[in-house]
Amino acid sequence: MQTSELEISKKLRQVIRPSRYRHTLGVTDTAVLLAACYGVDTEKARLAGLLHDCGKEAASALEHGAVGAKLAKEVYGIEDEEILSAIRWHTTGRPGMSLLEEIIFVADYIEPCRDGRLPANRLQLLRKTAFSDLHRTVVMILDDTFAFLRSRKTTIDKRSVDTYDYYKNLISGKETN
Repeated sequence: MQTSELEISKKLRQVIRPSRYRHTLGVTDTAVLLAACYGVDTEKARLAGLLHDCGKEAASALEHGAVGAKLAKEVYGIEDEEILSAIRWHTTGRPGMSLLEEIIFVADYIEPCRDGRLPANRLQLLRKTAFSDLHRTVVMILDDTFAFLRSRKTTIDKRSVDTYDYYKNLISGKETN
């Protein structure tokens, strides 16, 4: 049986740091706004946003999405595959994401508590673009992520590269139509 949103919030507050919980609430609120904008079920967006980082304390930065999807199912009783998939892919993305997956991927990056890595004007541009063109926003986020990882001399995950290539081709096709 699925755990209520209130119970999920209580459990999360016990297992994640306060700063991670604030981020989680920011992602949740941003996901709901994006879902309303794009006609996606706002309750699914709320649950996916709330649980997107539930695996963060138990896994590496790259793998916490997959671990989080497993925890969302086993610990929090989430059985909706669309929600679980949005949690699973919110870090690396994947080619051909569903709207809910794109929303959680984007909301994780642009939520109000997120700052520090990007100049404020770039974050404002991403936030504005997210409400008019999710695909372009995915590409912009991956551009920024790749630049950050290169500056840290960190390996870029192949799933993210595949996602970038897919969405770059998708928006290129939009521009020629």
